[in-house]
Amino acid sequence: MAMARGGVLLALMLVLSFLPLGNHIAPGSQSPPDGNTYTLALSPGDWAEYEVRKVRGGLTVGGREVSVGDRVKYVIVDKYIGEIGSLSMELPIFDVYINGELAGQYRGLGGEAVPPVFFPASDAFWEEFLEELVASIGNDSPFDISYAIEIGDALTEVRVEIEIREMCCEVPVFEIQLCYQVHRATGIAVNFTHIERSISGPERILTLILVGSSRPEAVDLDGPSIWGIRVSPEEPGPNDEVLVEARIEDPSGVEKALLSYGGDGKWENITMSKRPDGLYRAVIPPQPHGSIVRFRIYAEDKRGNWAVSEERSYRVRETSSYMVEPPTSHMVEPTRAHDRAMGLVLGGAIAIALAVLLVAKRLKHR
Repeated sequence: MAMARGGVLLALMLVLSFLPLGNHIAPGSQSPPDGNTYTLALSPGDWAEYEVRKVRGGLTVGGREVSVGDRVKYVIVDKYIGEIGSLSMELPIFDVYINGELAGQYRGLGGEAVPPVFFPASDAFWEEFLEELVASIGNDSPFDISYAIEIGDALTEVRVEIEIREMCCEVPVFEIQLCYQVHRATGIAVNFTHIERSISGPERILTLILVGSSRPEAVDLDGPSIWGIRVSPEEPGPNDEVLVEARIEDPSGVEKALLSYGGDGKWENITMSKRPDGLYRAVIPPQPHGSIVRFRIYAEDKRGNWAVSEERSYRVRETSSYMVEPPTSHMVEPTRAHDRAMGLVLGGAIAIALAVLLVAKRLKHR
């Protein structure tokens, strides 16, 4: 397996051997109106720029070594129609620049270790594309391909695993893992990670993240938005759990949210759960009476961006906030009857006293 040992398989470059060049189409023209072709939402002149976030093992882009912090820019110059099996798709011809210097021009799904970043903007594209790819490879090839696709609100996440075997003895010698996060509306990859593992060599990793584009709606460099925070009860007692709820949103999708709470220098973290109504929530257990509990919310999006809310606090009252049940109606009625009886007794005593005074006054005048 000279190809495996050389490590020249990067991203989805495996499909290049199965894709014909197809029919060239002029810049700005439309794909065939037959309804059977997946088209790009992008046009010549559209571009996407990436930052190298992680690189290990000497992986290259366009035949050039890259380092963390390098910029890789793709600019579409033309489009054409390619086919794989029964699948027809519009593919780009694009220039690649590394740190502002032209590295070369590529077509379709790349070449010379250039990860593809422009794809047809269709939720159905990935499933059909990968099915046709697996079918085109065939059972007698040295490749085994498995994949998973998850469609989110803003992104489609695609994970592909490729295992390469020795033809002579069917022993796995090489493995590639690919993870793409593709902006659904534009078809631009916003995140790309490539991992190579070999039984005879070191692990190789390359991660690119989108930092600029002619389509700014695909760029997301900020952490999630955290708002609408509320607690219940607002004035808890020492026996009360406190429910914390918040809205957490991000165009790239929310990966996780943590509620961090504490006091006196000690902090605890709780993973917040998302309910069907979209609210994230977690429960702070009962705290000692008179204590001041501080808390904040941390959230991470699916691109690794973090955000933290402002710090909030509440004071635990001396007694529990649970209400004592009021007296029942049968206990109230005897009390009212007692009050009426006391009123009659007092009224009668006053009347008797007045009568005695009146009789004594008459006797005195005789």
